[in-house]
This record gives sequence, C-alpha cells and structure tokens, in this order.
Amino acid sequence: MNNKKGFTLVEMIIVLGLTVALMIIGYQPMKKALFNYQEKIFFTNLQRNWDKAAERAIEDGCRYLFLFEKGTNKIYVRKTDRNGILTEEELIMPKSLQLYKTRKIRISQQGSVTGDTVTFVSNSGKTYVYTFQLGYGARYNVLEK
Repeated sequence: MNNKKGFTLVEMIIVLGLTVALMIIGYQPMKKALFNYQEKIFFTNLQRNWDKAAERAIEDGCRYLFLFEKGTNKIYVRKTDRNGILTEEELIMPKSLQLYKTRKIRISQQGSVTGDTVTFVSNSGKTYVYTFQLGYGARYNVLEK
C-alpha cells in the first residue's frame, strides 16, 4: 500500500464534473449579459453618430443618409458634402441584433429629417423602436419593449 497523500481518481472526476456543471449553469446568464452590454455600446455609438451628423449637416452644409440595411448587420452612414463628394462609414451591429426592415433616413443641409421608424429585434427578446421625427432638429425617440 502507498501512504502518499493525494486525490483519488474518483474524487478528481467528481470535482471536475461539478466544475463543468457550474460553468454550464453560468454560461447562459453570462452570454445574455455580454449581448446586453454589446447592444448598449452599439446604441450609444448610433446616438453619437446621429447627433454628430445632425450638427454637421447644418454647420457644414452636408447631407447625410443613414441606411439601415436588413440582413447585413451594418448601418451605412453616407455623407455628401457641398462639393458632392461622398464618404461612407459603417456601424457594425452586434450579432444579437437584427433589423426588422431596411430603412433610409436622410438629414438635409438645413437639418430636416425624413421621418421613419427603425425597429431592432434582439435575440434576448427585446425590441428597440427608433422613431425619427419628420421636420427640423433631427429629433428621434427610442422605445424599448
């Protein structure tokens, strides 16, 4: 017989099994929290880009087009300056979000907006409804369901 201190194979298997079970139990809440965090960052980014575009449209005399394209997980922000030069940026949506429909929202040089509603559906069951108000001031409202 061996008098060495240590763990038996059965004890190690039990500890390993418990560890794996705890990891599996914690995976879904951790994944949901990560998706919520990514969505929060994305919507903050979208808000900053929208506010910047609304301000620049009036100050610099530019036109902006926000293209919310379903199926691409991207939002294209196209700027046309006074000389007609087009520049484009992409906002990448988190994989947990999908667009309900393709939408185009325009901001003119005077700051007027083509009114429309953009709906984002999250894998977590949440729905985010952005309502862009027709008229001047580039206002929008966000409803989370």
